Amino acid sequence: KFTNGDCDQTAVYSSPIIVYYRDCGSSKLSAVSYPNPFIDNFKLSVSTSSEDKIQVSVFDMTGRLMEQRESNLEEVSELRLGDRYPSGIYIVNINQGDDIKTLRVIKR
Repeated sequence: KFTNGDCDQTAVYSSPIIVYYRDCGSSKLSAVSYPNPFIDNFKLSVSTSSEDKIQVSVFDMTGRLMEQRESNLEEVSELRLGDRYPSGIYIVNINQGDDIKTLRVIKR
């Protein structure tokens, strides 16, 4: 049984081979951090088809919350993060509704 990529119930039957898609979710959120690694600060490039607010949370490797912001898509592209962080590795969570993207950034 082969189900098409948009995960609806349309199926084509063939010989007994099952094909599974790894990601059949409907995630509308994508994000990239740049530059990475960074020296002074980093920015986020976020694309989404939703108008919901976007929450950005930055954690250090011990799980301590370094920064948290909530804004719309236009404001997120203007954020400069990390200027007050010490050198190290950080986890950036970007949430919008049920969609979550996690990025790892490195400050030199």
